[in-house]
Amino acid sequence: MRIKYMGMDGRVRVAKANRVKFLEDGFRKTDSPAEQDDLLKGPLLIAHVYRSKGGKRVTMQVPEGFDAVAAQTQLLEQGWADLTACIVKNENLYI
Repeated sequence: MRIKYMGMDGRVRVAKANRVKFLEDGFRKTDSPAEQDDLLKGPLLIAHVYRSKGGKRVTMQVPEGFDAVAAQTQLLEQGWADLTACIVKNENLYI
């Protein structure tokens, strides 16, 4: 699947993602400690993006009025989603 998002540097990116999590109520205690960030509250998206050496975890804060259900449906049915309305808070590299 592919996602389109605005990076932390303000540039639009289109990337192949292997997983996108929609967290409507933010982080819970049962979520992976590696993904959690105490500074982020409210609805979030976490996308795991492929890179040439490992991957990147992109954490996005969902703004008011963003239709997450429509984004989920589009991702499942069409294989891509436009997430440029979401604000990227963290981009963590991993191997």
